[in-house]
Amino acid sequence: MDTIRVHQKINHLAKGSAVRTNHPDGGVRTEATTVCIVYDCLFPLTVGGAERWYRVLADCLVADGIPVTYLTRRQWDRLPSELMHLEVISVSGKAALYDSTGSRKLLPTLRFGWGVFRYLIRHRRAFGVVHLGNFPFFSVLAARLALLGSGTTLAVDWHEVWSRAHWRRYAGPVLGRLGFIVQRCCLIAVPTTFVFSQRNARLLVTAGARRAPTVLAGLLPSDPRQNSSAAPQGGPVLQPTVLFAGRHIADKGVDLLPDIFAAARRLVPDLQLVVAGDGPLRREVEDKVNMLGLQGVVHFVGFVDDATLARFLDEAACVLLPARREGYGMLVAEAAAHSTPAVVAAHPENGAVDLIEHGRNGFAVEPTGPAALALAVAESVNLGEQLRRTTADWYAERAPHMTIEQSAAQVVALHRARVNRQGNALDVSSKTESDNFSGPLRRIWSRRALPSPDSRPPGRFRPGGRGNPRQRRS
Repeated sequence: MDTIRVHQKINHLAKGSAVRTNHPDGGVRTEATTVCIVYDCLFPLTVGGAERWYRVLADCLVADGIPVTYLTRRQWDRLPSELMHLEVISVSGKAALYDSTGSRKLLPTLRFGWGVFRYLIRHRRAFGVVHLGNFPFFSVLAARLALLGSGTTLAVDWHEVWSRAHWRRYAGPVLGRLGFIVQRCCLIAVPTTFVFSQRNARLLVTAGARRAPTVLAGLLPSDPRQNSSAAPQGGPVLQPTVLFAGRHIADKGVDLLPDIFAAARRLVPDLQLVVAGDGPLRREVEDKVNMLGLQGVVHFVGFVDDATLARFLDEAACVLLPARREGYGMLVAEAAAHSTPAVVAAHPENGAVDLIEHGRNGFAVEPTGPAALALAVAESVNLGEQLRRTTADWYAERAPHMTIEQSAAQVVALHRARVNRQGNALDVSSKTESDNFSGPLRRIWSRRALPSPDSRPPGRFRPGGRGNPRQRRS
């Protein structure tokens, strides 16, 4: 994402001034609060909806003049140059996050939570805001514990809210009960919460949130057609193709694809299926495809870049999302941007259902079996251009109010307001330089200022987070 373009669009929503003090050497130093983003994955090193969100949020904060420190686990041998504008700190080592069933492993989660605690306890007053995702939960509790009494604001994005029943299905009776208790503790510990849908807002309140969450605009990319050559209304589909894109885990329903597609081909004999993404269930799904004799019409393409995904979306008659659980349903929103309808399994915990206006931009189908979803796929193919036009109309109406850029603007505005309040409360003249650096605000240098003796070029990676070059100790 072009951070200059992002900054221009959000500037009118998230504008503020910082407190400035004269530097003895003649430069101008700016008092500003640094925001710390905590998530165990970092885009583009790891690809996913939450990863994109935190990368966009970090870029928007930096574009608005707020320095960002990003705490994550190590996912690289050499940090990409496109991340040089961020201070990226690994607080835990490389580790596979998921087991063979697609469930998160406990040990990497505990290691990351411990790393977050160790870093934040040493930098209790380095940040005005620490912004986290609700997963993994232990990092939320670690941050709360490390920052007690520091005056630092904690904010948590709740991408999903799991029921007690889903926790049991996901982790078993013992660990599932523990997971539900930890989720409840996180709700109690951090009252400042954000969600991306009204559904999750209701679930959060029902689950025991201390106050109503802030509902953000959405997660639709600001310009999802930038990699596409198709016109906004879409074009005729040359061959009927169904697209699935996502991680190959049970929650995404990838294991249901072969049976659904086999039933759909009985209704549309020349139908093709493109399966994008990867994960622990890929081999199982490939074996089922071969067993059904569909290997010539089902194409596994792995993870693809944005331009390739855009082409698949343009060419698909519909996207298929048989997910049992989905926090938002990014694929549905992206598909609508390409005038492509979606077929979604209407499971109670599938948030993608909220993005479907049945019969207009796709179909939300009760998951009674493969035949019901296959019938909706066939209906999408048969309606053809008519359904693509109504999908394009739905997107034109909804898109202006649901972009990831607008969500970032909302958060930046709130964090900027907090920066300004803290800056206005700071009596610079009554503090020594040592006091200012160890207080709740962190100093950054303006472009005219001389470099700090203990500073370093922004964006360099520091393993383990030992010390903070931008924070001077008294």
